[in-house]
Amino acid sequence: MRTSGFWEPKGFGEALKRKAKEEEIRRTKKQLTVVFGSAACGVGVEPEVLGGADRGWEVSRARALVGYVLIRRLGYRLKDVAKCLGRDLATVSSLVSRFSERLAEDGGCESRPSDWLKIVKNRR
Repeated sequence: MRTSGFWEPKGFGEALKRKAKEEEIRRTKKQLTVVFGSAACGVGVEPEVLGGADRGWEVSRARALVGYVLIRRLGYRLKDVAKCLGRDLATVSSLVSRFSERLAEDGGCESRPSDWLKIVKNRR
């Protein structure tokens, strides 16, 4: 058997890195679904509705708020949040950026995501 290091068989390190990355991805997805469910409850909308086809004003606003908090405040990946929301990457990216622009314009709205963020973090 060939070795790449002193005691290590060739490819051993890469296999460990691959396994660790796969476990991290699985763990992140599970945590995101839990946090997504808490986020949906926090805005008073069922997770299925947030990820559904409803294009109503209230659901769209809740979707933007959840996307903003998960991506901008909690650091989840756009790709993963878009999948939970059942939307395309470009759609979620634009709704989050528009939401953050509205927050910057309306100084009074900034407390809501911050307060809501505390609720989501406590439910984890």
